[in-house]
Amino acid sequence: MKHFINILILLIGSIIAKERGIQVSIQATWPLYPLHTEISEYFGSLSNEMFWNFFESVGSIPQELKTEKEQFDFVLSVLEKLDTFSKSDLSLLKLALSLHYYNPKVQAQNQISKEDLSLLTITEEEKN
Repeated sequence: MKHFINILILLIGSIIAKERGIQVSIQATWPLYPLHTEISEYFGSLSNEMFWNFFESVGSIPQELKTEKEQFDFVLSVLEKLDTFSKSDLSLLKLALSLHYYNPKVQAQNQISKEDLSLLTITEEEKN
């Protein structure tokens, strides 16, 4: 009888937890970057060779591809032609892209490059 009551309590607790659910929302202060930049970060985290293979094969996304879905489909078609990924690798990449997992890393790289560039710029006073 004691076990029955424990199981009943666990079942009721799980039903209540399912009804309430948990939702998490994070709002970033930076913009969403194009998908190919996030994919570049993904490949960069795997290896430099994969990054440069992706970079050479994609180059840049054609301007006529306006929506994120069109860009996503274009990049996936390029990745499928590379034939270096299994279906599970592509599924993992799709998940990471749908979550914009690499967007903060792209933002960090963008911020670092802007700071470095500002150190390299020469003002008019420095030229004279």
